[in-house]
Amino acid sequence: MPESGTSYKTDHCGICESVSGQYVTAIEGNTSNGNTGSQSNGDGVYRRKRKLSLVLGAYRPKYEDYRAQLQKRTGLEDKTMDYLAAYKYGSDLIRKLAAAMG
Repeated sequence: MPESGTSYKTDHCGICESVSGQYVTAIEGNTSNGNTGSQSNGDGVYRRKRKLSLVLGAYRPKYEDYRAQLQKRTGLEDKTMDYLAAYKYGSDLIRKLAAAMG
């Protein structure tokens, strides 16, 4: 994200947690807590909410669709997959089952 008041200068990156309206919430390293202190060379890792207009780029890795893999390999119905997904650790369970079936 660029330093506030500069023109397209990047100083560091963050891990996007969510986007809501005109704001992005990210976990950022090497920043300060709050609006005081250095935003580009701070004292720690903080959850920061910033204007979306400050984000110069984003990347999302291609994650495997474990649900589709498991369903294809086993022939499980959608309602069964929904039941598994609703389980407290459903996404982890589906990932492990898909890997075991691979």
